[in-house]
Amino acid sequence: MRRDPGRDSDYGVRKSWIVPDGQEKLIPDNIKVEIYRDGKLFDTVTLDADNNWEYFWKDDTAAEWSVKEIDIPANYTVVTKNNDKLFLIENTYKSDSSSNTDSSSSTPDSSSSGSDSSSSTPDNIPQTGSLNWPVPVLIGGGVILIVAGWRVSRKEK
Repeated sequence: MRRDPGRDSDYGVRKSWIVPDGQEKLIPDNIKVEIYRDGKLFDTVTLDADNNWEYFWKDDTAAEWSVKEIDIPANYTVVTKNNDKLFLIENTYKSDSSSNTDSSSSTPDSSSSGSDSSSSTPDNIPQTGSLNWPVPVLIGGGVILIVAGWRVSRKEK
């Protein structure tokens, strides 16, 4: 995420845990997050229940920011999202011990902003951006107009 120079900005990173109901004991005591400014390590912070699993900082540069969770707990899948000022790191518990725990979150060399990145692909992804239903309607309308135009031109002759 890139900011306008000379403008004080609040940035933040927030951690959320998705665990089965009644299984809060699966959440570790703390995690470490690396914060990168323009691809270089800026700070390493510890998130835990005492700081409400969040950390905020100010910066007035036109820097590009990214975060990366380090030492991801076993059996967790990590998804990192950002919306220009706030990074959200979601850890979802997977009971299968073969789950992918590598994080491909916003890495220091990432050039995308306002994007989501994930270390695993959900099984059921909704289809977006494809609008096929108007195609037959438009083809039918085009055929009707061509036939109508052809009839009108035949009657005029």
